[in-house]
Amino acid sequence: MLENTIKRWGLWAAVAGGAALGGCARLQKFPQQLPGWHSRHYHTLLGRLERSRIAPGVTIIYYDLPVSTDPYGGRFALTPKAKLYGFAIGQLVQIRGHISKKPDKKGAGTLYHIDSVRLWHRQTAW
Repeated sequence: MLENTIKRWGLWAAVAGGAALGGCARLQKFPQQLPGWHSRHYHTLLGRLERSRIAPGVTIIYYDLPVSTDPYGGRFALTPKAKLYGFAIGQLVQIRGHISKKPDKKGAGTLYHIDSVRLWHRQTAW
């Protein structure tokens, strides 16, 4: 039942393309296949979890199109892995954290340290 609820809200959210997050002053429009958003200083991310194609075992969050002008290429490699326990590849999530100062040794991209993570749906509020 939880999976059906997640799929239903995930589909609605992808079509609607809006997120009500703290610090978000206006409705954001996202491409249906790749919704995402980030706060001004990247303390909050909204995006889709994916596996890294470069570094096995690394989970990536895509919050923008790879061809965007974002300085981080629209994605971060997530750490620590323990914070992602219970989440699945393809899920839309809200993540709070910060850009890590540690270099990525696996080549997956800029590391992002997770403080908290939640499934994204239109009723989520921090």
